[in-house]
Amino acid sequence: MYTNASEVIREALRFTHTHEQLLNEIKLERLRGKLADAEQDILEQRYITLDKVGVSRLFSGLKNRQS
Repeated sequence: MYTNASEVIREALRFTHTHEQLLNEIKLERLRGKLADAEQDILEQRYITLDKVGVSRLFSGLKNRQS
């Protein structure tokens, strides 16, 4: 299929580049979907407002969940 190692390496690099582009497109599409969901939540007033203490507690809780 390949006549030398250089062709194999070039094909592998092309594949890697294409694969990375596809993954980035998938991630971007998911992010756009999440943004659209968030915008809809805002329009339908499904959100809460937090003061400085509330934000601190929220992030502390998220940090503790990851541990």
